[in-house]
Amino acid sequence: MRTLPFVLPVLAATAALPAQTLAMGEPILGNTARCTVQAPGSLLAVVALSTTGTVPGPCVPGLGCVDLAEPWLFGPMLVPDAAGAATMAFELPAGLQPGPLGAQALVLTNNGLALSNAVLAAMQPLSAFDDDFAGATLAAGWQIHNPALLQHSLAGGELHLRPLAGGPAATWFANGEGPLVYRVVRGDFTVTAQVRSYRLSNPLLPPPANYDMGGLSLRDPASDQGPNDWLHVAVGGGVPATPIVVEDKSTNDGNSDLLLHPIAAPTGQIRATRQGTTIGLWYRANGTAAWQLLRSHVRPDLGPELQVGMNVFSWSPTVDVGASFDWITFTRP
Repeated sequence: MRTLPFVLPVLAATAALPAQTLAMGEPILGNTARCTVQAPGSLLAVVALSTTGTVPGPCVPGLGCVDLAEPWLFGPMLVPDAAGAATMAFELPAGLQPGPLGAQALVLTNNGLALSNAVLAAMQPLSAFDDDFAGATLAAGWQIHNPALLQHSLAGGELHLRPLAGGPAATWFANGEGPLVYRVVRGDFTVTAQVRSYRLSNPLLPPPANYDMGGLSLRDPASDQGPNDWLHVAVGGGVPATPIVVEDKSTNDGNSDLLLHPIAAPTGQIRATRQGTTIGLWYRANGTAAWQLLRSHVRPDLGPELQVGMNVFSWSPTVDVGASFDWITFTRP
């Protein structure tokens, strides 16, 4: 990217062109933001950005209207795919102040130049991902990994997760993966959640002592191509010798390293921190207790972006575990 004045040297006799549309994803400071141009029949596209916003601007017949206020940054030349779609991905510096972010695209076709619509969004800190689950449905920004393995609902100010299948293939262990409700987070962060796990057949009882748990996962999206790379901290049923536990686990290239830590009840606050290559996994029984660092894991293999959020899983093919989350928060160090 380079800074340029927003000059559009175009001919007034530009022919009429198909609609050029631009959409922008949620711009979170420190994360990767994306602008996607939909421009059928286009050859090249350039996206301009503005931290001032949008205003009704001058219009040129056949070209469109320049509705971006004080544009200051041009992206690289984008080559659209066969359907005319092109995406510009860029990292928003974590040190920027929250504020408006506008974008507009200039598109080249065989017939000339055209401007897309201008879009406006608010740059926000990572805490914009915080959720107290007070609504009736899951907020639109959440994504689900392995959705066929999950039933989820919101009630009583909590997010309730239930695995629809159990056993090794549906459990967060080695080459198995369970469901995950996540946000994509880039760089260093702290994620904290209030969680309780329970037996579905009797919610007053802890889950069976057979690796039936719910908690937080940090998953590398590159695991889609294998091998699996992720970490988690979860509470629930462990093994008969240690029936109620908080588990910390690091899986590297499909090899899982885990420890079960005994706790009094399958509930509490759990936390995962990322600072550089170090992932810390934490637990405390309640909001007034001191945080206990379960373990630190050095993971230089993980990519800059991780899928971060809430999991649930059962080692038993007969699933009898649920996990409920009262809230989740995200912060930068």
